[in-house]
Amino acid sequence: MVEAGLDQREREGFIRDKLLENNAAMYKSVDELADRLAEFEKYARTQFQSIKADHTVHRLILGSTNNLAAALGANKFIPPESVREGKYDGMPERFKAFEELAGRNFIKDE
Repeated sequence: MVEAGLDQREREGFIRDKLLENNAAMYKSVDELADRLAEFEKYARTQFQSIKADHTVHRLILGSTNNLAAALGANKFIPPESVREGKYDGMPERFKAFEELAGRNFIKDE
């Protein structure tokens, strides 16, 4: 009877030790996952910031190119200082409408 009790106690101790090892491994795994997610979040944020910067530059170049082409097509004289000062840099209204339409159709909050 005493021997059976000691065997039972030994098994319970073994099980307890294994559970503690598993808990420690699980917490370490969760901590590693949290660290990886934090690093991914930093990476994703910088990628989206870079995309936004590129998008802004492309919009300005597209608007400027369109406005300069329209002025040249209308045989207007384009003073070089006007180009340097950014007088042709505005986004045409029809481009703004395209951008709004694309935003409604392709950017979904799902």
